[in-house]
Amino acid sequence: MKQAWTYRFIYILLLACFIPSPGSGQERHEEDPELVLLIEDISWKAYNYFKVNINLDSAEFYYKKAIDLAHSSSNYKIDYRVSNNYIALSSLYRAIYNNSAALEYSDKAEEILSSSDPNHKDFGTIYHNKGNIYKVQNDLYRTKDYYEYALDFLIRNGYQNTNDFAFFYSNY
Repeated sequence: MKQAWTYRFIYILLLACFIPSPGSGQERHEEDPELVLLIEDISWKAYNYFKVNINLDSAEFYYKKAIDLAHSSSNYKIDYRVSNNYIALSSLYRAIYNNSAALEYSDKAEEILSSSDPNHKDFGTIYHNKGNIYKVQNDLYRTKDYYEYALDFLIRNGYQNTNDFAFFYSNY
């Protein structure tokens, strides 16, 4: 009888090891669809202020608002969408010659992609933007390195967008 109880105890213990607990890595991350749409709308508003209306103050405000909203919610996955907002902020700061902020936001975008999707095509854009930042700082060695990183990344990962390659090569 004692032996049967011991086997049951071991069996229950083993089962407990394989049942996911709350907060474990096996827990499924559900996004709030309304939040996703809200952040997407704010990001598009920022893009329109940046590229269409050329209102950099408003663009900066809305990009940061979208980023803050994404980071403040546990119902939103931090991935390429947030990284895109950081890339856009980096481009915005590069346009106004705030190179230290531009590099900071490029680094944040790179960090997000490294943890969420290490083969995402936006690495090419990040490296290319860093090359552009170093170019205006007359750091030709880093400029060359980052342009090469961008091209190598795209080639290594099989991306074949000829517009991206032409744009990157023209700067290189």
